[in-house]
Amino acid sequence: MKKIGIVVNMRKQEALDTAFRLMKMIDNQGAELMLCREAAISLGIAADTGYSIQQLGEQADFLLVLGGDGTLLNIAKAVCSYDIPILGINLGRLGFLTEVEVGDLELALKQLLKGEYVIEERTMLEAYSSHNQTVKYLALNDIVISRGSLSRIISYNVVINDIYLDSYMADGIIIATPTGSTAYSLSAGGPIVNPSIPGIVLTPICPHTLYSRSLVINNSEKIDITLTEIRGEAYMTVDGQKGIPLIEDETITICKSSMTTKLIRLKEQNFYKSLRTRLIQPVTKIN
Repeated sequence: MKKIGIVVNMRKQEALDTAFRLMKMIDNQGAELMLCREAAISLGIAADTGYSIQQLGEQADFLLVLGGDGTLLNIAKAVCSYDIPILGINLGRLGFLTEVEVGDLELALKQLLKGEYVIEERTMLEAYSSHNQTVKYLALNDIVISRGSLSRIISYNVVINDIYLDSYMADGIIIATPTGSTAYSLSAGGPIVNPSIPGIVLTPICPHTLYSRSLVINNSEKIDITLTEIRGEAYMTVDGQKGIPLIEDETITICKSSMTTKLIRLKEQNFYKSLRTRLIQPVTKIN
C-alpha cells in the first residue's frame, strides 16, 4: 500500500478544502493517507493522527504539496535530505513548479498510484558566509545578495573558482539554478535556462554600468561574492523566504549542493510547452 503525505499551506482556506477532498480520494484509491499535523488539527482530526514534516519525509512514498510555488520551495528544503518525490498542487498564481491544477486532482492521483510519472531531479544551491561557515543555506531557486530597502547601491567582487571575474556597483546580484532562472533572475533580465542543463546563472541587479550582463557557468564551479562597500544595509535572501543581514568585507560562497529536489511529472512534460503555457500565453492574452 502506497503512503501519500500531504502538506498544506495553512494560510489558504482553499488548500485545506482541497486536502479534505484528497482524503476521500486517497481512501477510495486504497492508499494510506499521511496528513501534516497542522492540517489534521484544522480539519478536526485528532492531533495524534497528524505527522510532522520529518515523519512525512521519512515514511511517505510521495509528498503532495498544496499551495503555490512558494510553499513548494519551502517544503523542498525541509525534505530534500529524505529523498522523497514531491508533487505540487497549484493553488497559487503562476505555478511554474507546481504540476497539477485542482481540477485535475483525481486523474493525477490515479496516475500517481499507477506509476505513470517521471521524476525530475532539480539542482539546489548551498551558501555559507566567511563569518560562519558552519551554517549552510539551501536554495532551490536562488540566492540573492542585495541592498536594504532604504540603502544606496552596494559594491562587491565576484570570484569564480578562485579567479577574479569583476567588481560591481549595483543593487545586488542573483545566483540562480536553472529552476530559478524563470523567477527573480528573469525579472532582472537574466536568461531562461532549461532545468536539464547543469548550469548556474549570475544576474546583477540594476548594475551601474553599460556592459554588465548575466553569466551562465557550469554548476561544478564555486562562486565567492565579497561585499566591499555597503551604504546602509545589505542582505542575503534564500529563495525569497529567509533574509540574513550582511556586513562589509563578508564573503558569501555559493556552490551546487549535494542535495537535490525530486519533482514528480505525471506526463511527458516538455519544458518549452510549459514555458509557453506559464509565461508566454498569459502575457499574450493581456496584450
